[in-house]
Amino acid sequence: MELLRTLAFDATLELAEGDVEVSPGDLNKLALAMQRLEAAGKWNLQREREMRKVFVEQAAGKVDQLAKGAKKNGLDPETLRRIREEIYGLAPESERA
Repeated sequence: MELLRTLAFDATLELAEGDVEVSPGDLNKLALAMQRLEAAGKWNLQREREMRKVFVEQAAGKVDQLAKGAKKNGLDPETLRRIREEIYGLAPESERA
């Protein structure tokens, strides 16, 4: 996507600096291409956020499973609390190891 952005920017600069006459149709095509490129970027960002959310939910489910069998697995409540904080991103950066 960045390559396409750069190509569109370079083409725009060449058109602006040159003596070439640009048709309204060409400008329309360029604007449409840029619009589609930006929409694709937003879609990629949304998809990444959704994937991260699923990962966090899966990890939290694993922690919940650990919590159910914590005593027999040898995990103390403080360790489970720290794991939950790390997974959910609640622990301050200074406390993260």
